[in-house]
Amino acid sequence: YSVDEYFDGLPLDKTKEIHLSKMGHLLDFYDSRMAVDLHFCPDKTEFHFLDSVIDCIPNEEDIYLVVEYYKCIETLREVYEEVEARYGAD
Repeated sequence: YSVDEYFDGLPLDKTKEIHLSKMGHLLDFYDSRMAVDLHFCPDKTEFHFLDSVIDCIPNEEDIYLVVEYYKCIETLREVYEEVEARYGAD
C-alpha cells in the first residue's frame, strides 16, 4: 500500500514519538519496491514529509522526535540543529 494509505490508517491523535531517518532499498536482498529502514541521514525530502505528518497530529507539542542516524555524530548534530530551527526544541 502507499505511504498515504499507511498514514491514513494510523491513530495520529495518539502519537507520542516520531522516528526520523532516510529509507533505502536493499536491491540484492529485497524487491526494489520495498522500502527498508536503513537509518540513512534524513534530508529535505524527509523533513518535507515530516512537516505534512506533524500538520496532521492534533497534539504536536507533546511529541518527541528521534533521529535514527548513527554514522557520524557531527552530521547527526547538524540534523538536530535543523530540527530545532524548523520546530523549536525543549
